[in-house]
Amino acid sequence: MLTNFLSSRNIFSSRPVLAGAGVIATGGLILNLFFWPSPWLGGLALGLYLFSISRWIGHRFSFPIFFQIFLGLFILLGIIAISNTVIYYSYQINSSTTAGILLATLFLFFLPRSEPIIEPTKANPLSPGQWFLLASFFILILSLFSFIWSARTTDLLPSPWLNFPPTFFLIYALTTIVLISFIIKNKKIWLNLVLLMSYFALGYLLAIIVYPLGYGFDGLIHRATENWILANGQIFPREPFYLGQYGLIVFLAQISNLPIYIFDVLLIPLLAISGLPTITHLGLTQGGKIPERLVSALTLIFPLCFFLPFHLTTPHNLALLLLIFVIFLTLSASHRLLPFWVPLLFAIWAGLTHPLLGGPAILFVLLTWTLKKLPHYWGRFAITSFYWLILVFLPTLLFSLRLWLNTHHWPQLTNPFADYWDFLLLFSRPYWYAKNAPAIFEALYTWQIILIIILLIVAGIGWLRAHLTNRRFPLLLTTSLALFLSAYFLHVWIVFPGVNNAEQGNYPWRLIIGAFVFLLPYLAYGIYHLISILRNWYQNQKKIVQIITTMIGLMSIAGILMVSLYFSYPQHNPKVYFPGYNITTADQTAVHWIQADNKELNYVVLSNSLTAVAALTEYSFARYFPTPAGAVFYYSIPTGGPLYRLYERMLYEGQKKIFMDEAMDLVGVKKSYFVVSHFWQDFEKIIAGAKKTANSWQIINNGEIYIFTYLR
Repeated sequence: MLTNFLSSRNIFSSRPVLAGAGVIATGGLILNLFFWPSPWLGGLALGLYLFSISRWIGHRFSFPIFFQIFLGLFILLGIIAISNTVIYYSYQINSSTTAGILLATLFLFFLPRSEPIIEPTKANPLSPGQWFLLASFFILILSLFSFIWSARTTDLLPSPWLNFPPTFFLIYALTTIVLISFIIKNKKIWLNLVLLMSYFALGYLLAIIVYPLGYGFDGLIHRATENWILANGQIFPREPFYLGQYGLIVFLAQISNLPIYIFDVLLIPLLAISGLPTITHLGLTQGGKIPERLVSALTLIFPLCFFLPFHLTTPHNLALLLLIFVIFLTLSASHRLLPFWVPLLFAIWAGLTHPLLGGPAILFVLLTWTLKKLPHYWGRFAITSFYWLILVFLPTLLFSLRLWLNTHHWPQLTNPFADYWDFLLLFSRPYWYAKNAPAIFEALYTWQIILIIILLIVAGIGWLRAHLTNRRFPLLLTTSLALFLSAYFLHVWIVFPGVNNAEQGNYPWRLIIGAFVFLLPYLAYGIYHLISILRNWYQNQKKIVQIITTMIGLMSIAGILMVSLYFSYPQHNPKVYFPGYNITTADQTAVHWIQADNKELNYVVLSNSLTAVAALTEYSFARYFPTPAGAVFYYSIPTGGPLYRLYERMLYEGQKKIFMDEAMDLVGVKKSYFVVSHFWQDFEKIIAGAKKTANSWQIINNGEIYIFTYLR
């Protein structure tokens, strides 16, 4: 079996052979880096490099082989990310610095090893029923991926679900039933984890497959930044943010000669697919003392929490995922089953990626370690109180510092208790939710609210049960409450001049999500406690009652997870009209036409965000204009900049040439473009108005986009 094969004394365990493989792989990567650039050589050498070194790092821990492999890989990626971040911020990223990191990681082979725990596999063969469930699961998984592949599009698609038939969701629910039925009976933990990873892949890889040209505004901007750093070694202004993601992705792309796109779109989904089942398993079995097979089932809390955005790579999402790793690894470390430097490594990686959540992650690990060393109650109480106060106000200070570094003014303080209602508005429905809809959709989105309330109640039950049974998860509730209060103060206590309302509310909402993440171990423990109560009742019932209860339970769980999958991506139905963010072929054609229409980049473009990020994807940060208001990108970007405000005036205040003249005067050019996509409300009216004031226009893709040219 797999675990026996991996644990045998062969190339997968021997230090000399693994070190030799690492040296060969490193040599191939350096050859690919300096002398013979080839994606094929780079891809193969990268795979061997990651496996050989991470396999040996895993030997450092006395875990089953399956966990050693993935934990070693995550640690290696963290070391690379931190190293490249330090180099980038102190110098730049180039071929020489990358080669230096490659050679330095070979010293990891000097780490000592521990004997792994080997799972007994021969004594637990699969029964015919389990083989049937296993085969059924993979057949269903393949059919679901065929649905996803057939939904691919390069046209505008506000919601991916518009391209899916109802059959997809029914098969997804059936797959969930088969998965749970298998893992609650199977004793091969590694096999349970493989099935869970396959199941997670359905949710987290869906957007990558459906939107091949790109999806998500923030992610596309960060990818353009990574491409720029890969080509130029650095980007200015040099900010101490996001580098934990940039440094890792640029490193992997540079040594492999594979496109940035591959590593960028796959980073978060693959880390979530492989890391959530394995690291959660370590934390709950060792820190929570929950039976292993139940832990496998409890991992389904992640697809249940539809608001965790692990289908899209952004620095915030990476920091959020690393925060989850930190929490569960700290649970294991607090029970002396893992050294504290492991969760601290991930916390530092998170801090270098996005300090809003990375800062609390670092403090959480350090204080958990400190409390283990403090025997006196009052000392523990004092330092915990100080920690709580820091967490409440640290995000506000960090956000203020960032705005100050970006030449914004310092925030204005307000009465934090006068505008509490404004904080409650964070929880209100966005503008794309209709006030009234058919009853079935009203019921569906009422359940969305009820589900969150249920999750919080079950987490509260888990906290109470853990407290009463002396299985307290240290600092989790304290940290969660501190982050929630921090979100409150960040939103109502200070006002940032020049920052739009969306961004002002975005960061507090991220803190609220972070506060919930700290409750995840309690949520899992609460579900475990409720299952224990139900199991005691179940065992005293007649066979027919047990069968009916099992069927109702499985169908209910499958239905809830099916609806959560639907909520995890943008929706477009009679209740929700999400505008959507995906690049289309029309956007690409438009930016290519504009580029070809000019010999030099002496023009500005007023367009929607999709066309702007299409230009970023195709031409990166090709041109910035110095202005009294600061550097202005030559396409309008919806981050509160002056060009986007002028674009909105062109859309909603009439297509007047004076607005285009103002845009040209702002940056000192004599040519500008006004781009209008067919999905805008009053499209025909806007087109008719622009034809009266523009010097000329171009029709793209049979009228999907109009480009209007304005000259001084």
